[in-house]
Amino acid sequence: MRAENYVVFHNDSDDSYMNSSRNFMGADVGTTFIDMYFKSAGASSENYDRIRLTVTATKEESALESVGSALAGAKAPVTVIADDINSNYIDDGITAVHSINLQVQGSYETVENIIASQTLYNYDSGKIFVVNPAALTTITLPTAAAGTAVGNGGPGWNCKIVFSENDGGVVDQKCNIATAAGEFFQGCLFSDDSNGTNSIANGTSNDHINLVNSAAQSDIWFNIVSDGTYMRVETQSMVDATDIAFADTALS
Repeated sequence: MRAENYVVFHNDSDDSYMNSSRNFMGADVGTTFIDMYFKSAGASSENYDRIRLTVTATKEESALESVGSALAGAKAPVTVIADDINSNYIDDGITAVHSINLQVQGSYETVENIIASQTLYNYDSGKIFVVNPAALTTITLPTAAAGTAVGNGGPGWNCKIVFSENDGGVVDQKCNIATAAGEFFQGCLFSDDSNGTNSIANGTSNDHINLVNSAAQSDIWFNIVSDGTYMRVETQSMVDATDIAFADTALS
């Protein structure tokens, strides 16, 4: 056993839970409850466990402080926070273990649907953008370079963009993905057309990806990540690199 603190919850004689303070992720307090979150004790490390404690109204704050002390090992390396079997609780404000929920949620992506031109910001990192444009559309990325403004992405900023008509056909409108001013793309858009043509970014002038309307197939994914200087792009194989390609200017 590693040198760390462990906390225990007994909801019933056949329903108990133990985890370490190292896996504690935080707590949420309501009028009559405290929700404690831990990295999952189950099979998937991407999930989390939630333990809900029933708390007397107006005593939530003091109960939360007692829970914090237990996590810090104030009493012992192993601390029973709540025991419904013996009616034993670390704080007088706690009255019961309301529920023990294992692997509450897996790893989810944030998906945003947009239908018109949009500028992305640092807080959009990690999102999937599904774009079903109603007119000429340009998605403008934040800077690849680091900075404190919301328009600065910085190294590691990333997103996925797909232009989709939701019909398996081709895009109906002219579409573009643009870097921030003064920055450029790196990467290769692979094509599986008969002549084997690919579109390869030159890193010096290619600041757009063009999707030609009535030609570029929809539902092609663009995975984009900043390395601090360039926006690097990868995608699955396309039908024709003349219809989806790196460019120096936007389609208009």
